[in-house]
Amino acid sequence: MMLQTAPPQLRGQWPACPVCPHLYADPAAAGPPTDPASHRCDRTPSYTHGVMSGLRTGALDHRLAQLSEAQLASWPLLVQLRRERLGSS
Repeated sequence: MMLQTAPPQLRGQWPACPVCPHLYADPAAAGPPTDPASHRCDRTPSYTHGVMSGLRTGALDHRLAQLSEAQLASWPLLVQLRRERLGSS
């Protein structure tokens, strides 16, 4: 699956991920907004670089637990990620 970041003409049209900025010591490390239909936090370049990009250990599961599936409804791969990591709810 190819990671998609917003091309210049679409920046500002895609919403920021409700999870990624909470994963890093510096929220800017999360990168630009991506297409909600194809975004999955654990597949971003920043996440795969881990602590080198300021990733906080355990932050992904913590943030996913804070959000309900209803809050993530427009981010289908985040709903899938939440179910995989935390179980169905």
